[in-house]
Amino acid sequence: GARFFPVLPTSGTTLISTDSARANRVYRSKQGQPEAVPKLNFNEVGRRNKAILGMSPLQLANLIWKDDGIFTLSGQGGDEAGSGFVEDELDPTAQLRASPTLVLLNNTAIGFTSQGVLQAGQGEPVILSRPQVETALLRIAQFSLFSTLAHAVGYESDRKLILCVPETAADSTCTIAYVYNYGTNSWTTWRKPIAAAH
Repeated sequence: GARFFPVLPTSGTTLISTDSARANRVYRSKQGQPEAVPKLNFNEVGRRNKAILGMSPLQLANLIWKDDGIFTLSGQGGDEAGSGFVEDELDPTAQLRASPTLVLLNNTAIGFTSQGVLQAGQGEPVILSRPQVETALLRIAQFSLFSTLAHAVGYESDRKLILCVPETAADSTCTIAYVYNYGTNSWTTWRKPIAAAH
């Protein structure tokens, strides 16, 4: 403790630690130095009390998925104050319901949100589950274990999104997969237990 300033005591509560971490911050490293992250190299995205649930690196921007919507972070360079990076609100109405359902596919991000299966990229977000499977998926999303069990995987060479979910409230693993083919814009189901996918 003597190597710190102020010197750390061995007992008592005379020193109180503070934490500068925020649930809505995205920290950036120095260019070409991923291990060097200056403490002022951050952007605050959305409301402070809403945590970042997932991020999707696309070709022209990063999509940031939070409880208060979907945001983009884009720009060139970036100095200590972060003036080279800009965060914008993409869709304030979509909340990611299960982080493991967030996948990259065809330079877009797809995840299960409060609106259903939503695809976000450089333009306006599109709901993929409407109308074909939306009713079934929104019913399944009400299960208590949904956000813990649901997961997805992108199968780029086959142009598929494979969304694995429990079929009943009693299921302790995913027992059905809703498979979306973005080449044909159609859905199908696979009935099989799927605990993980890669």
